[in-house]
Amino acid sequence: MTHKSPCPRCAGDGRISAYTHVKAGVCFRCGGAGTITTKYPPRAPSEKFGITGIQDGERRLLFWVKARNEADALKKASRKPVVGAGIWRGQP
Repeated sequence: MTHKSPCPRCAGDGRISAYTHVKAGVCFRCGGAGTITTKYPPRAPSEKFGITGIQDGERRLLFWVKARNEADALKKASRKPVVGAGIWRGQP
Protein backbone atom coordinates (compact mmCIF):
# COMPACT_ATOMS: atom_id res chain seq x y z
CA MET A 1 0.00 0.00 0.00
CA THR A 2 1.33 3.47 -0.87
CA HIS A 3 0.46 6.90 0.45
CA LYS A 4 0.57 10.23 -1.36
CA SER A 5 1.55 13.44 0.42
CA PRO A 6 2.58 16.94 -0.70
CA CYS A 7 6.23 17.22 -1.67
CA PRO A 8 8.20 18.73 1.23
CA ARG A 9 10.77 20.34 -1.07
CA CYS A 10 8.40 22.38 -3.29
CA ALA A 11 5.45 22.48 -0.83
CA GLY A 12 3.20 20.74 -3.36
CA ASP A 13 3.71 23.30 -6.13
CA GLY A 14 5.86 21.10 -8.38
CA ARG A 15 8.21 23.99 -9.14
CA ILE A 16 10.82 25.94 -7.19
CA SER A 17 10.96 29.56 -8.31
CA ALA A 18 14.56 30.06 -7.17
CA TYR A 19 15.69 27.44 -9.69
CA THR A 20 13.89 28.60 -12.86
CA HIS A 21 17.28 28.62 -14.62
CA VAL A 22 17.57 24.82 -14.16
CA LYS A 23 14.96 22.81 -16.09
CA ALA A 24 12.46 25.67 -15.69
CA GLY A 25 12.40 25.19 -11.89
CA VAL A 26 10.85 21.71 -11.92
CA CYS A 27 11.25 20.06 -8.52
CA PHE A 28 13.62 17.08 -8.79
CA ARG A 29 12.13 15.36 -5.74
CA CYS A 30 8.58 15.00 -7.11
CA GLY A 31 9.34 15.46 -10.80
CA GLY A 32 6.92 18.39 -11.03
CA ALA A 33 3.89 16.44 -9.80
CA GLY A 34 3.70 18.23 -6.44
CA THR A 35 3.14 14.97 -4.56
CA ILE A 36 5.41 12.15 -3.47
CA THR A 37 4.50 8.51 -2.93
CA THR A 38 5.74 6.87 0.25
CA LYS A 39 5.55 3.35 1.58
CA TYR A 40 4.27 4.50 4.99
CA PRO A 41 1.75 7.19 5.98
CA PRO A 42 3.21 10.49 7.19
CA ARG A 43 3.99 10.59 10.91
CA ALA A 44 2.23 12.95 13.27
CA PRO A 45 4.25 16.06 14.10
CA SER A 46 5.91 16.26 17.49
CA GLU A 47 4.54 18.52 20.20
CA LYS A 48 6.06 20.06 23.32
CA PHE A 49 4.68 18.92 26.68
CA GLY A 50 5.46 20.74 29.91
CA ILE A 51 6.32 18.46 32.82
CA THR A 52 5.34 19.96 36.15
CA GLY A 53 6.01 19.09 39.74
CA ILE A 54 5.10 20.38 43.18
CA GLN A 55 7.76 22.35 45.02
CA ASP A 56 7.12 24.25 48.26
CA GLY A 57 3.41 23.57 47.88
CA GLU A 58 3.21 25.16 44.42
CA ARG A 59 3.03 23.52 41.01
CA ARG A 60 6.01 24.53 38.89
CA LEU A 61 7.25 23.76 35.40
CA LEU A 62 10.24 21.40 35.62
CA PHE A 63 11.15 20.90 31.96
CA TRP A 64 9.80 20.50 28.42
CA VAL A 65 9.58 17.18 26.56
CA LYS A 66 9.15 16.86 22.81
CA ALA A 67 6.96 13.86 21.92
CA ARG A 68 4.22 12.74 19.52
CA ASN A 69 1.58 12.26 22.21
CA GLU A 70 1.04 12.55 25.95
CA ALA A 71 1.80 8.88 26.67
CA ASP A 72 5.20 9.15 24.93
CA ALA A 73 5.92 12.38 26.81
CA LEU A 74 5.28 10.65 30.14
CA LYS A 75 7.58 7.77 29.17
CA LYS A 76 10.37 10.18 28.24
CA ALA A 77 9.86 12.21 31.42
CA SER A 78 10.09 9.12 33.62
CA ARG A 79 13.56 8.38 32.17
CA LYS A 80 14.88 11.92 32.67
CA PRO A 81 16.94 12.52 35.83
CA VAL A 82 15.73 15.03 38.40
CA VAL A 83 18.19 17.92 38.22
CA GLY A 84 19.91 18.65 41.50
CA ALA A 85 18.29 15.80 43.42
CA GLY A 86 20.84 13.16 42.47
CA ILE A 87 18.15 10.51 41.90
CA TRP A 88 16.21 9.21 38.93
CA ARG A 89 12.53 9.98 38.61
CA GLY A 90 10.34 7.00 39.41
CA GLN A 91 12.63 5.54 42.07
CA PRO A 92 11.60 5.66 45.74
